[in-house]
Amino acid sequence: MDIARRLQHIKETLNVQYLHELTGAKINEYIQTRRETVKNGTINRELAILSAIRNLAADVWNVQINKANPQKFKLPIPSPQINFLKDKQCAEAIIEKAPAHLKPIIYTALYTGLRRNNILNLRWANVDFTNNQITVKIKNKNVSGGKSLTIPMISELKNILSNQPQINEFVFNYKGKPIKDIKHAWHSIFYKNGKSTGIPYIRFHDLRHTAITWIVKKTGNILLAKEIVGHSSVKVTEIYAHVVDGEKRQALESTFSDI
Repeated sequence: MDIARRLQHIKETLNVQYLHELTGAKINEYIQTRRETVKNGTINRELAILSAIRNLAADVWNVQINKANPQKFKLPIPSPQINFLKDKQCAEAIIEKAPAHLKPIIYTALYTGLRRNNILNLRWANVDFTNNQITVKIKNKNVSGGKSLTIPMISELKNILSNQPQINEFVFNYKGKPIKDIKHAWHSIFYKNGKSTGIPYIRFHDLRHTAITWIVKKTGNILLAKEIVGHSSVKVTEIYAHVVDGEKRQALESTFSDI
């Protein structure tokens, strides 16, 4: 949603005509009304816009304003739910059920932590078999056109990719054409003829969560995980450390509950 649309929502919902009428009570009223239809993150973004307008009016236009700063009313954002595979055995069960053309794509996701679009758009020019690395462009709000990310290619992934037929410039193909969508193939792993195959459903993106979680669990190095998967901030990677902390807590409670 662009700023103009957010401003429209603010204008329609905020029951004030002048900025000096923007009291704490009015802001709370606005928040309660918006919470009926949108999430906390959306409200916080709208409060940030409202705060910027308020500050601009006071600093540049010398408009009288109330002391209540909308930014101080920001709502808590719950930590995102991280779904990941427990171990390699769980991953192998998924790969076993996957169609043949999807298997190397799944391995690539697990061994690199790359997003689906990066994987499907992977070209042979991105794969360096001499230096055993993969280089792709990933989105970055601070770099126009994205930034380059180079990921080491482990030997198992090197073997998988080197066995892919080089039909065209793209690494992953199906029936001679580049794979653009894997929705149906992915769904077939978990459901067949409308019935469950016995494997609990996960999203393809959860393979990225899995890769990052496994790296953090194995190395204990958040900064290393950040660099491997190309997170823009270590704060994003720290979410996965919380997952590991939760497992440690459960292990301790399980260990000492019966002593």
